[in-house]
Amino acid sequence: MKRNRNNSLLDRALLRRSLRESFIKLDPRKMVRNPIMFTVEAVTFVMLALLIYIAVTGDASQGSLLYNFIVFVVLLATLLFANFAEAIAEARGRAQADSLRKTREETPAKRIEPDGQSHIVSSSDLRQGDLFECVAGDTIAADGEIVEGLASIDESAVTGESAPVIREAGGDKSSVTGGTKVLSDRILVKVTARPGESFLDKMIALVEGSSRQKTPNEIALTILLLCIPRTRKAGCMALAALLGTLLVNNMILKNLVARTRPYEVIEGLTYIVRKPVDYSFPSGHAGCSFAVACVMFRRLPGRYGVPALILAILIALSRLYVGVHYPSDVLFGVISGILISYGAEAIVNRLWKGKQELE
Repeated sequence: MKRNRNNSLLDRALLRRSLRESFIKLDPRKMVRNPIMFTVEAVTFVMLALLIYIAVTGDASQGSLLYNFIVFVVLLATLLFANFAEAIAEARGRAQADSLRKTREETPAKRIEPDGQSHIVSSSDLRQGDLFECVAGDTIAADGEIVEGLASIDESAVTGESAPVIREAGGDKSSVTGGTKVLSDRILVKVTARPGESFLDKMIALVEGSSRQKTPNEIALTILLLCIPRTRKAGCMALAALLGTLLVNNMILKNLVARTRPYEVIEGLTYIVRKPVDYSFPSGHAGCSFAVACVMFRRLPGRYGVPALILAILIALSRLYVGVHYPSDVLFGVISGILISYGAEAIVNRLWKGKQELE
């Protein structure tokens, strides 16, 4: 019970540390690593300076003090929420890494010696080429190939799939992964991974150094829309949708679900782009591209909106082609991007209408 509470997203100690980190991360030297949020922070400081100017001079040519204060609060809340979500993700990542490291070091293994005798050793003592035995109820201690026997394996710990799979010696389904569980029968496994190169080691590196490649296409489109007066409102909507998608999908859901990339699990699947170092679910590229494209499709003439939507579809499909996402990752990314775009439009519309009323 205590362990579950400590791992909870609502753990009080974690929330306190994350809240403190959300203010520490306002340091521009840290924010500059994220160009989008650094831009939001710069605009927030501009709004703060404008508030001080209006309060001192009483000049309302740039809007009333109340309106500019509301805009400042919204921008500051966006910054703090983004930093807070990132801090929580980092804290949970560190906890997951510690848990994986403990699993790697403390899982017992029944190693078979050359003379046929078996000895219980820690999984960290296994070396490439060693043989170990697993029976029903055992956790597989290291990555390897089944050299004898057949068993039903629960791989939900690494793939997220609840249905067990059958692994057997001599076929193309003979590979097993450390950290999975044997549900039935008996198998003899030969260790194939060198120390430091197992699946658990890769997972530890993944959660400790998670980051997302930025999407320059969506960012460039948003900046272009903001620069043109006729499309400035649509640009604000696209920016809000892009920020919302980054917050929900990349900073929160990816770290909560923690789904492994398909090329790490599916045998024979290779990726043809630079290896991502964050989690798989949901697809951030699909979410961001559809968030921006849906705003353009609904707010701009068809000659702009339709190509944007086609480009978003191609980006989403490309994530499957290059081997870095499951279909469900891309599908959820698309759905979340569409829903967030509607929410972004509603928020910007309300702020825009309030600005016009104040003027």
